[in-house]
Amino acid sequence: MTTNRYRQRIETLRSLMKESGIHAYLIVSSDFHASEYVGDYFKCRAYMSGFTGSAGTLAVTMEEAALWTDGRYFLQAADQLADTGILLQKMGEPGVPTFVEWIASRLEPGQTLGYDGRTIEGRLADTLHKALDPQYIRFMETEDLVGRIWTDRPAFPAAPIWILEEKYTGRSRKDKLDGLRRHMADCRADRMLIAGLDDIAWLFNIRGGDIAFNPVPMAYALIGFDKASLYVSEEAVTADVRKELAEDGVEIRPYFAVYEDLRELPEYSSLLLDRSSCNVALLAAVPAGVGVIHKSSWTTLQKAVKNPVEAANIRRAHIRDGAAVTKLLYWLDQIQDTGEYKEGRITELDVAARLLQLRSQQDGFLDQSFAPIIAAGSHGAIVHYDPDEDSNIPLVHNSFLLMDTGGQYLQGTTDITRTAVLGTVTDEMKEHYTAVLRGNLDLAGAVFHKGCSGIKLDTLARLPLWEKGLDFNHGTGHGVGYLLNVHEGPHRIAMAGSSVPFEPGMVTSDEPGLYLAGRYGIRLENLMLCVPAFTTDQGEFYRFETLTMVPFDRRAILADRLSGKEKKLLNAYHAAVFKNISPYLTLEECVWLKEMTAPV
Repeated sequence: MTTNRYRQRIETLRSLMKESGIHAYLIVSSDFHASEYVGDYFKCRAYMSGFTGSAGTLAVTMEEAALWTDGRYFLQAADQLADTGILLQKMGEPGVPTFVEWIASRLEPGQTLGYDGRTIEGRLADTLHKALDPQYIRFMETEDLVGRIWTDRPAFPAAPIWILEEKYTGRSRKDKLDGLRRHMADCRADRMLIAGLDDIAWLFNIRGGDIAFNPVPMAYALIGFDKASLYVSEEAVTADVRKELAEDGVEIRPYFAVYEDLRELPEYSSLLLDRSSCNVALLAAVPAGVGVIHKSSWTTLQKAVKNPVEAANIRRAHIRDGAAVTKLLYWLDQIQDTGEYKEGRITELDVAARLLQLRSQQDGFLDQSFAPIIAAGSHGAIVHYDPDEDSNIPLVHNSFLLMDTGGQYLQGTTDITRTAVLGTVTDEMKEHYTAVLRGNLDLAGAVFHKGCSGIKLDTLARLPLWEKGLDFNHGTGHGVGYLLNVHEGPHRIAMAGSSVPFEPGMVTSDEPGLYLAGRYGIRLENLMLCVPAFTTDQGEFYRFETLTMVPFDRRAILADRLSGKEKKLLNAYHAAVFKNISPYLTLEECVWLKEMTAPV
């Protein structure tokens, strides 16, 4: 597809805007559930702009078009937006307005902003109205203009729904519903509306396949004290699944019937919901006489705190996943003497295929947890680069290979990044690798007081880079679901964002990095479980247990740059890796791993 097609699509959009009396049109990356990753049916922003990253917002006026994305995608967006006529707006950079500020500066009093209200969640709508109402801007929130342009749009998703057994969830559906209803009673709510797909999957102990790599079904839920209604595509539910859900008082309703049922809620009843996941169209369907209670969803925090059964399963998943990734690292080491490698016939996609094959051999493996990031040489500087047939290149000798990948297992979700040495790397590259490694170890070794959030922990992973005048333009850690979304709130580790404190049972990533455009990228990521450390007269203290079991590349480590504590942390980690992973390796792989995990 040529970029001229994107220009044409923007012009077609402007024609429809003119017909509808719309002066600015907003296209977000979301589906109807405020999901981070979406199915093909919902990729309207990518269809209109050509930018395929997971995060981005497109705004179009009669004269201009602009797209906002974050630091993970600056390089990718610049490349994909070239010649489209769409201006890249680098979020967070000096002088760059937010898309709300940009829209406000382009509209005159009395003009109209349009969007598909099913894709705009309540809090974003609040932000738009707060900024634009004083300018007397009107809103048209029911226009899916992209749907009128996208004539060959993919079908609406309706993959089969299946039950995740209690031996994996550690908690029954009935127990979860009982807990939710106790929360509703505490909030004096008659019903609760849930729109977050992972929240719904967790609550009902179901999984689906409506979003690539994210095993969730498209669904809404409306919970009362006498029954729970689950709104899904009816063809996605087998008789057996329907029967099991019915035994716990769950009725199946057509997916879009949620709007009708909301409109029929009794006057003076009360409805509990989370505006961060409920879209504008849902909110508009609630009758004026219904009291709406806005509160962060109970399911979100419950889901984030893994129970003992989930935690034990997750440890098992990471051992099997670690075996697969370690086998890949061994293979990468061995192929460097082959003619196929030397002739440039082994590519990024070959590495991705090899790793998928190795993961597929592990017990409980179901799928990848996101599109694999296999980035050779300078591609490593593109934070969320994932190769396709057009971008795929051979492995680059005497450079780094950055691999950010993950798996979905019955026992949990994994996410790991390793940066491997191919050939020989320079002292500067080793300096950079060691600085990133130090940040990873320093965060992993943290002990912190109960009530501490990721904002306070973030500095630990950045200090070794800051000391060299370096940094990375993304968060340090995100929560991870259990056979759910690889990015899960409400906790995260970043310089700004969530202030939700860590609790034992929360899983988070630890992934400092460094990206030098046109040269190489380094990222080292482990998943960690928050666990109790000790209690003193000053209170409770927590620490992290590292879940990921894969060696770091000691050929890039400058041991004399590590502190004594960092050496102890690295050696203890590598000892654990060898102990846990070696039973799943061949003799040759074990010999290699023994060398790679030898004490520094």
